[in-house]
Amino acid sequence: MIKKLLAKKLFHSLKRGTGEAILILLANPDLDFSKQIIRACLKNYVYDSQAEGSRANYLYEAISLSKRKSFIKKTILTAFATASYENWDSSQLFDLAKHFAMAGDPEAKKQCYFVYRKRALAHNEWDGEDAIIELDGLAGLLFVAATKGEKMVSDPDWIEDGMVLDDFQDKNPSINIYEEIEKRAAENVFLKTYITGVKADNARIRIFPKKPVSYESVLEKINSNAIVPLTPKGAKELSETDVHNLATAFLKETDRIRLEKFMRVFSIVKYPFDYHAILTLAKSKNMQSDRLVEYAVRALSFFSGNDIREFALEKLTPAKTVSPYLDLLVSNYADGDEKILESIATNCRNGNQAHELVWSFIRIYEANKTPRCKTPLELLYDKLTCGLHREDIVLLLLENNVLSEKIRREIKYDSYLPIRSILA
Repeated sequence: MIKKLLAKKLFHSLKRGTGEAILILLANPDLDFSKQIIRACLKNYVYDSQAEGSRANYLYEAISLSKRKSFIKKTILTAFATASYENWDSSQLFDLAKHFAMAGDPEAKKQCYFVYRKRALAHNEWDGEDAIIELDGLAGLLFVAATKGEKMVSDPDWIEDGMVLDDFQDKNPSINIYEEIEKRAAENVFLKTYITGVKADNARIRIFPKKPVSYESVLEKINSNAIVPLTPKGAKELSETDVHNLATAFLKETDRIRLEKFMRVFSIVKYPFDYHAILTLAKSKNMQSDRLVEYAVRALSFFSGNDIREFALEKLTPAKTVSPYLDLLVSNYADGDEKILESIATNCRNGNQAHELVWSFIRIYEANKTPRCKTPLELLYDKLTCGLHREDIVLLLLENNVLSEKIRREIKYDSYLPIRSILA
């Protein structure tokens, strides 16, 4: 019974990426948790792998602590060699195979090269390229470049942007990677095809310089098919006059689609006039076909007012599992509201729902420092599969002096490296 409970707890931790799994393995070296480790290795549970990065280091650490390391490795390499899919699951398998290769397994290394070339020539040239380069440095990069060139020979419409070269150059300033490829290109048609394609793409990018962000450029996107009219980075380029002009244009708008785009703008740039026009939109019917209400609520997060708080309490009590109205509390939070957030977090059923909630929870508690954040944030911490937001939660708990001893112990072994460094 104890082992069964530990196994369940360990897998729950592996799925989320918390250090509790490693602590369980360290404390129970004679128990067999290979089933749970394999399950976590074969499926990538990271909410956003592109943003968070690979968990292979963490999973390899768990494998290294298992009493059945050889069996786990064999199972993973078999799955890696036979997988017919190319997605984040296969990327995780690739990174694990790289770890086995770096630990001295020649068959794992051979598999990495074989699988990379096979997938790259099919349609997935990015899966495993970092692993190949980590394995063999310059030689690995040349193999990746040649393989991409081979793909370009068979598919003349294929475009290469050279990002992998620029990344390698940044990490290896003593090597002029463009010169290295040029030197070998005379004797390798695939390298020649690759470097020619990269240079052509670089020249094409220079032809189209970036347009400055202004009232006119944002309004143009609002009136176009663009979904996102303004990015947080672009918002920094707007002048006060630009923002006022956009606010004036919003007040004349009646189309619901364009109104949503205006609200997207004012969710990252504070609306310069009285907020009641936005409150009216937030109180409109929440349609499944658009996100107008959601972004109107985000725009209201800059403002405090009794009418906004009354509207928030109306929409958040009784607490819903996921609510588009949570951001109303960012500037209208009061002691006792933690009970509302606790109830919402408790009713949250899975990692995806937790991720929908965590953005608002973080905004609320970044704006309202209070030790009462402890329970709501811990409830989400226990359900999130996102390392980036887990880091936000840990930092908020630490800032409010309510970081538990349990989480303190886990931090050292978290899957997300920035979390491990918090108390280092």
